This record gives sequence, structure tokens and C-alpha cells, in this order.
Amino acid sequence: MQAKGEYCITAGEFAKMCQTTRDTLRYYERQGILVPKKNPVNGYRYYSYAQISSYYFIRTFRGLDCSVGDIKEYLLGGEEIRFDEFVEQQYDKEGSLSDRKATEYHRIILTTLALGADPTSFGSYDLVKDGTYDYQGDDLGMQGINGWIFALIALDASGAEVPQDARYTRQQIQDAILKEQNEDGSFGLMPGTSDPDLTSMALQALAPDYNTDLKVQDAADQALGWLSGHMTETGSFESYGAESAESCAQAVIALTALGIDPASDERFTKNGVNLLDGLKRFKRDNGGYAHTVDDSESNFMATEQVLMAQVALQKYENGQGSLYDFTDYKGPSQSGNYAVPVIAATLTIAAGAGVWMIFRKRGKTHA
Repeated sequence: MQAKGEYCITAGEFAKMCQTTRDTLRYYERQGILVPKKNPVNGYRYYSYAQISSYYFIRTFRGLDCSVGDIKEYLLGGEEIRFDEFVEQQYDKEGSLSDRKATEYHRIILTTLALGADPTSFGSYDLVKDGTYDYQGDDLGMQGINGWIFALIALDASGAEVPQDARYTRQQIQDAILKEQNEDGSFGLMPGTSDPDLTSMALQALAPDYNTDLKVQDAADQALGWLSGHMTETGSFESYGAESAESCAQAVIALTALGIDPASDERFTKNGVNLLDGLKRFKRDNGGYAHTVDDSESNFMATEQVLMAQVALQKYENGQGSLYDFTDYKGPSQSGNYAVPVIAATLTIAAGAGVWMIFRKRGKTHA
């Protein structure tokens, strides 16, 4: 019997989409943090697409050593203070969110903003200060360009002012990104390498200065030229030997951040096929998106990044700025736009994109 309505994904399908096991889902159900609906006729359990974001929220915080009990308390409490307590616990335990991976700060900063809270005054800590311009770890660049990119994205998204005595100025962070650009206009995870995903992410970070800084504009135009030249006839990009939905999604986020329409810009339309057409090729019957065109099943990471691209596109079409623009944003509960609550669930993985790319390079499709 096929379930109808919001809860329409079987437990098996949901496990595959989230790259997890049914045993894990049953455990989370018993703990009351991810509960499906049970069909009274056949006894089968069904999940909703909204619960994909819930699953990743749980997985993210489990990866940060947050207990199931704490996660449950936060989910059921629904108060900002619960998130404050999590951050406080991390600081008490480690002295920081991370002294090795600056992107741990960046993902929390972006999630905090998406929840409508202030990361510069979050509990007892200024997460923006500690994670960007006065980073508490060894070096913002320890993770390569990924650390610099998301430091700038998080800093600009927060709207925080950088003090004169800061460890890093905003300009230094931006310069560190520009320094990594290859002569052909591309960016890569490692020096001398080129990758469409990292090139798009760099563009996302540089976008706020595109119309006001000639140096940034020139660098961005070169990057756009490289992306355009490497877009395939099917409206996608090849990375690590395969065309992927993630590469398309990151490009859409980048173009919309720059004020470029991915559906009509001539640089990203080939033989009548544009980036949005390219994304459609990865959609599967269950509503999710596959990692590659040849994959028969949808992939959680691919689906999540396409969802981010769809939010970015909708914000662009509605004149609401880029994906990471939180101007006049008050939080998901105060918005009548269905896309805005999605941001809170999806931004938690944004700063982990570089990690995902490493896994993909090693032949995996999960992080």
C-alpha cells in the first residue's frame, strides 16, 4: 500500500536517502527524536521529506559529540537557550568549538543566523569573533581555502564589524581567497588544482564585493569564465571524473549570489540547455536527487545541496538577496515563506562541503 500525503517515504527508502541504516532509524524512533508515522492498516512506518533535514540535524550534532539526550531536549524544548547550552558545553569541554577546524564555527554561525539568533552574542560567547577575525585555533587556513571561504561567508552573513586590532581583517581573509585563484580563473581544494565546486564556493564568498571592488570583480569574472567553459552540453559540470548534482547546485548558489539568472544567462546556456535543466537530470522518482546521472537512487548530500540551490534561486527571484543574506530576517517562525525554514536545516552542512569533496575524491558520496 502506497502511503499518501506528507508521510510517504518508507523506512527503507528513507534509510537509503540519508545514507544510514534502518537500525539507526529504529533507535532514533525509540529515543523519540525522529518518529515516523505508522500506517494502521499495514503497520508500515513512513517518513516525510521534512524529516530528512531533521535526520541530518541529529547526525550533525551527534558528530559534535552531543548526546541523544541533549538533542532530544533541544528538539522538544524548541527554545534558543537549548542551543546556547550546547555551545556552552562545547566550550567547557574543549575550550572552543574547535581549534583545528574553523568551519565548525562557521556552520554554527550560519545555523544560528538561520534560527533567527545572534551569533555575536550567543550565550556567553561571540562565535563570530572566535571563529573568524579572532579565530581561536592555529590558523584560519589550516583547512585550506575552505576555511577562508566560509570564514568570509560567515563574517559577512553576521554583519559583524571587525575591530582594528583583530587577528585577521576582512581584507586579509578575502586576499587569502584571491591568492588561491589559478591563472585560468579556477579554484581548487589543493594548490594548482581546479574544481567547479570550490570555484563556485569562492564566488559565493566574493559576491558581496562584486559590484564595488574592481579586483574582486575581475577575479570573479575570470572564475565565471572558467565555469562557463567547463559547463557540459547537458548543463552540468564534471568533477573527479563524473558530472554531479552538487556541482550544479553550487554553481546556482554562486550565480544567484552575484545577481546572475542561471536560467537565462548566455554563459550558462548551451544548445538551449541551462543549469536548471542540468539539475533536473539528477532528480529521481522519490523526489530526491542522485549524486551522478548514472546513479539509480537518490543521495542525501546531493538532495540537500539541490535544496539549498532551490532556496537560493527563490530568494534571488523574490529580490531577497543571496542564500547567506539574513538582512531583515527574524527566524523561521516569523516568516510566511516556506523556503526560509529550510535554511536552518540546510546551512549546518554548508561549511562541511570541503570535507564532502575529500570523501568524494576517495570514491565515497557521504561525509
